[in-house]
Amino acid sequence: DSDLAAQMKRKLRWLEPRFKNITVFIDETRTASVACKRHTGPAIEYLPYEATRDYLTSLENQVIFVAGNKVLIDHFIALWGASRKNLMFWQISDLPLRGKRVLNPIISVAYFTLLFIINPFILVTSPKFMSWLPQRRPSLVVDNIPEIALGSKLMSLQSTCIQKSRPIRIGYPGNIRYFNQLKKLYDFTQNYPGLVEIHLWGGPENAWHQLCAFIGIDPLTQNQISYYGPYDLAKSGHEIYSAVDIVWAVYDNCQPNVKCALPNRLYEAALAGRWLLVSEGTHLGFTVQDLNIGHTIPLDASFNSSLLKILEDLTERTFPQDARNQIWNLTTEAEDRLLDFM
Repeated sequence: DSDLAAQMKRKLRWLEPRFKNITVFIDETRTASVACKRHTGPAIEYLPYEATRDYLTSLENQVIFVAGNKVLIDHFIALWGASRKNLMFWQISDLPLRGKRVLNPIISVAYFTLLFIINPFILVTSPKFMSWLPQRRPSLVVDNIPEIALGSKLMSLQSTCIQKSRPIRIGYPGNIRYFNQLKKLYDFTQNYPGLVEIHLWGGPENAWHQLCAFIGIDPLTQNQISYYGPYDLAKSGHEIYSAVDIVWAVYDNCQPNVKCALPNRLYEAALAGRWLLVSEGTHLGFTVQDLNIGHTIPLDASFNSSLLKILEDLTERTFPQDARNQIWNLTTEAEDRLLDFM
């Protein structure tokens, strides 16, 4: 997950000057780019995932930074031992829960219990995650804000102003998934030709071909939906957001993570002055409505009529500058908030 990797590296860069020894313990299957391009510095050591209990419990008076739900299951006993003699911080970007699985209640209780026993300080990317987590120690919301350099470029963009004279550009930068929701948007373009264009950035590329097969289109001949492949957010984020009017963040709201999460799309779109479309019944939806930077949309039979009303409402509306400034303040103050907490 490149978003998780970028967030991890940024925190480590902020923390390194303050602490003499930092041990990082992560599930590298979720943070491949961190594993391949590790932050190098005298204060930071990446602990091998197959580390033994003896190695972990030999650590004393260090900061241990942990991320990844799989770590908790695979190395609970060793981490519990290490937490007795070190300052442990645990980054939680999602919950180990998916869809409507009947095992979710059991998994959530086990997850809560194991974290309760280890008792780390918890860093979450959304305050709603805390309703699933123990609160024996203080926690901190570490927003999924972009790097300041990218945030500054996004803030330099002129806010979008949707015109009736051209198609409305709805864009999604990110891993291609949630096919059902994207199909609803594609079907809308077929019912209302010329009203909307869909623009997708991200990977993996085989997911794009899977999406086309799911929708029932030929990726070489369609013209209502354009795919531009994987991208580097730091290098291309400014150009991507300048090329869209509305950012698509409509995910499967049956998933507990989707109900709770505040993804990086929220902060990037707000900084760029781009409207957001998000799923109903989510904390993201509440936040978007509170900031007045977009709309929630139902995923039922009323999708088309709801989207028509939304597009009509957003046409020639002015994006609220106060919301952009609010997210910019979160971006510039993030390092200080983390250091004050630790």
